[in-house]
Amino acid sequence: MPWSTRHLINNLSTMKNVKISTIYNCYLLLFFLLIFAMCQGKKDNRNSILSNTSKNNELIEINIDDLDDNTPILFSSVFKNFKLTPLETRNECLIGRISKMEVIDDTLYILDSNIAKSLFLFDREGKFIQKIGKIGKGPGEYIQPAFFSVNYKEKQILILDTKQQKIIRYASNGDFINEFKLEKDLLPIQIATQKDLIYIDQLNSKYMPSDYLLYALDKSGKIKTSWLSSMIYQLGFKHPVNNSFNFFTTTTDIKYVKPFFDTIFSISENQIKPYLHVHTTNKVTKQDMVEINGFNDTKQYLNFSKKYNKFLGITDYMESNRLVMFKFRNHAETHNLFYYHSSNEIFCTTKFIDDLTLAVHPSIFYCTYKNNFISCIQSATPNAIESFIANVAEKRIKMTEKEKFALNGIKATSNPIIVFYECRENFLRHD
Repeated sequence: MPWSTRHLINNLSTMKNVKISTIYNCYLLLFFLLIFAMCQGKKDNRNSILSNTSKNNELIEINIDDLDDNTPILFSSVFKNFKLTPLETRNECLIGRISKMEVIDDTLYILDSNIAKSLFLFDREGKFIQKIGKIGKGPGEYIQPAFFSVNYKEKQILILDTKQQKIIRYASNGDFINEFKLEKDLLPIQIATQKDLIYIDQLNSKYMPSDYLLYALDKSGKIKTSWLSSMIYQLGFKHPVNNSFNFFTTTTDIKYVKPFFDTIFSISENQIKPYLHVHTTNKVTKQDMVEINGFNDTKQYLNFSKKYNKFLGITDYMESNRLVMFKFRNHAETHNLFYYHSSNEIFCTTKFIDDLTLAVHPSIFYCTYKNNFISCIQSATPNAIESFIANVAEKRIKMTEKEKFALNGIKATSNPIIVFYECRENFLRHD
């Protein structure tokens, strides 16, 4: 019992010659104090999840306010080398821009959702294998393949078609299995699948009636459960702005994060729990969100976020068995954070410089595979391929003769060059 309640009871027991109305008022006050004490033991869904996990020492907690982020970090401090896989360039597999990539059992799954609007499969050497599905309105066909996910257990491929509001299931060899329409209240932008469940990342928008951000569906598309209220975890954020990759799938779980989240969640066996939590005193408040939601369109929000001095959440989460890496926006700058599992070391910078491939693009990673972080050099980024080839020719980039030979015939209009950056076991400090 709280001290204030106990103190009140003692006072009541010693009262003499008090009017009945006064006694009644005191007991009424006592009643409300007891209710308050009971409520104090309860917390909102977000806080209770975090506190319980923290007690079990299962939660990685990082205080970003104490980090030094002014020192540039070189790729060679994080990665010990890199390998290239130039993708075969043929008319039937031309890629405009990579939207999403997965590497599973030495097969590269590459989605171009905007230009080619197709999911392509290549082998580890970059040779084209096949295309999954085709554009159309019939069974097994898609119009806008916005996202895909591979079910490790069942060796199946799921494609989300946001235009036709359906999810299509294929076998690993590309054969069409089945499809289902999504319920009318669902407006997913990304999906992930594991075992018998499909997870839906819901578009957060003032036009959507649902408050939840994450849904679990069964094989037929029926909603089994939902998690994470937008009002709690995003303070009611109502603009249709999302990270490039809100899901990160491993062989054991799925990591999930959303704009304005300070926590990365782990999903497994139809359960969700916090995995990594970022502490900062610079968080967005409910009053800030009122101002943000007042913008008329997404462009206004994006322009505003570039100058906004608050913590805007975690993005671009990636992990291997050695390293966790993600970005976050804080004080109007993009920060790159690195966390090493074995040593619990944390490094952070606003300047992450590729001194290995001298790539002109910002550090974008699509997935990880066998302790490699995977990026690409593609023609969709102006001068990216031309600059890379010139640097190789002028010996600014360290490569073997065999690796240089594999680049013969590569030109500005070629398919992307996939880059496998192999992680170091520990961070390498450059003096």
